[in-house]
Amino acid sequence: MPIFTNGLFPSGGEDGQGGGIIQTVFQDDTTARSFNINGATHTTSLQASITLNDSSNKVVIMYNVNASGDGGWGGMFFGLVRDSTTLVTANKNNNPFGGLNCAAMGNGHNQSLNFPIFFIDTPSDTSSHTYKVVINGVLGCGNGLINRSNAETAAGRSTLFLYEVCS
Repeated sequence: MPIFTNGLFPSGGEDGQGGGIIQTVFQDDTTARSFNINGATHTTSLQASITLNDSSNKVVIMYNVNASGDGGWGGMFFGLVRDSTTLVTANKNNNPFGGLNCAAMGNGHNQSLNFPIFFIDTPSDTSSHTYKVVINGVLGCGNGLINRSNAETAAGRSTLFLYEVCS
């Protein structure tokens, strides 16, 4: 049964202390893409903008990247950027979420994997902000394959959700 409301859902949050969802923005991508990620950061097609209704509200970001690699070794890492500010680095040394193995062919695996990440941001204003998912890999990683594996040229779906929530 659907629930319809013209206010916060749930009103007052789960425990009556805020936290209700005000708006949701969704972006998905099913196009197979390849990025040369040997030590280079690239912006993926997962990008979406949101304008907060109140400067005290937060943005809950959930992104899921369907990825594989074609290198002989190494790892690929996914980061998050708000406008020009890095929120989650795509660098192997500082990425709190880890990464995926690029050696999909070298180790006998020929599959793409889903890599989900959750993050809460506090922009502290009511300006429009664009969130972008970025990818990077260590030298030797070769190509980062998005929405595909080495064998399949169109095999996956990547998604980005932005939720404005009351603080």
